[in-house]
Amino acid sequence: LAFVKPSGLLSVGTLKNKKNEKNFLNFAQRQFKEENGPDADLFIINRLDRLASGIVLFAKSPDAEVAIRRSWDDSKKRYSALVEGTPKNEKGEIQSELKQNRIGRVYSVPKSNYSKLCITNYRILHKSEKLSLLKIEAVAERKNSIRAHLSENGWPIAGDKDYKGSPSPIH
Repeated sequence: LAFVKPSGLLSVGTLKNKKNEKNFLNFAQRQFKEENGPDADLFIINRLDRLASGIVLFAKSPDAEVAIRRSWDDSKKRYSALVEGTPKNEKGEIQSELKQNRIGRVYSVPKSNYSKLCITNYRILHKSEKLSLLKIEAVAERKNSIRAHLSENGWPIAGDKDYKGSPSPIH
């Protein structure tokens, strides 16, 4: 089962306020229960950053969730990203060891016990004077790896203030 998450909404609630917080999982759960009865339940498979919009997958049972999660690492994850600037090459691969700091920011570091090798492939779909639309494939990833890779290469996702994007890149 899949729903389209709008930008600006958390995928799941925080540890402090899981039940009452406005988040996409709670929204999808309510809608699913209305259509399938109060005992129906959904299990979230993937998450998107608050600022990202896109498809979020859900399983209808714990067994389905386990089966999907087992194959998740082998599945191809493809995205579109509107970025500031333009890569020099029409397509390319970004590889680096990424580590997450205590506030959740991900950044490149030398290989260590706390880093993970992440690989992001990109291809330019369209470019203008200030922005480029990229097709992205996360080959090996961790949370925010695409955001970190694009930002560190000088093409932050448009509007992504956490990773050096301009608040209003289109103007």
